[in-house]
Amino acid sequence: MTPGLVISPSQHPTIMPEGWIAYFPPDAVQARDVASWGGWRAHPLLSAFTTGAEQAAQWLSVPLEQQPEWSRRFADLDRELSERREEYHDAVRAHLALILVACARLAHDVAGGLALRNETLLADVFGYIDNHFSEALSLRDVASALGRSPGHLTTVVRNKTGRTVGEWILERRMSESRRLLTDTRDPIDEVARAVGFPDAAYFSRVFRRHHSTPPGAWRRAARQSPQELPPRGVSGASVSTASATIAANSSG
Repeated sequence: MTPGLVISPSQHPTIMPEGWIAYFPPDAVQARDVASWGGWRAHPLLSAFTTGAEQAAQWLSVPLEQQPEWSRRFADLDRELSERREEYHDAVRAHLALILVACARLAHDVAGGLALRNETLLADVFGYIDNHFSEALSLRDVASALGRSPGHLTTVVRNKTGRTVGEWILERRMSESRRLLTDTRDPIDEVARAVGFPDAAYFSRVFRRHHSTPPGAWRRAARQSPQELPPRGVSGASVSTASATIAANSSG
C-alpha cells in the first residue's frame, strides 16, 4: 500500500482474520532524505509503493510453496521488534529489506498472477508487453497482436488497472532499466537500447521524469550500503501518512 492510501483489511478477506501489517517510513530503509515523494520513487526497494495515493493497493499472490517462508519473514521481524535485544536495529532493517526484496520479485510476475485470477485478456496484454517491451512497441501493436481494437483494449485495461497500455509499457521498461542499472555495469546507452529506447538522452529524460532522479544517480544509490538507522515506524502500528504498508496472512 502506497503512502497516503486509506484501506480497510475487511475489504480483502485474503488477509483476514489474522495476519501481520508492517508500516514503515522511508528512512527505515536508508539514511538519506527520501521522505519526499521523489525520494520514494528514486529508491529501488520503495519504487513498488509509488503507484500514487489515488490508486488501489497492489495485491500480490504468494505461491503456495513460498507461503511458509513469507510467514517466517514476518514472524522474525515481529520477534525482533518485540524482544529488542542487542543490535536489534540492524536485524529489523535487514528483515524489512528481505520482505521488500521479496515483494519486488513477486511484482515481476504480473501476467502469471492475472492468469490465475482468470483475467485472461489482461494476462495476455502483460505477457505480450513482457516479451516485446525492448522493441518499438505501442498500443496499436499490442491490440493487433491480440486481435482487439485499440479502443477496446484501452477501455478494458484502464477500467481494470487504472492505467493505459502505454503506461504499462513504460512501467515495464522502467522496471527492467532499474534492474539493469542495479545488477549490471552496462553503460547507460546500452541500458537504454535494452529497454526499447534507441536514444539514450531521451531515455535519461524519461527515467528522470519517472523516478525524479537520473539513471546514473539511481545506480549509485542502489549500490550503496544501507546506513545505520533506528527502525522508526517499523512496527505493527501506523506512524504517518508518509508510510507504506505491507500486509500478509499469518498462515502465508
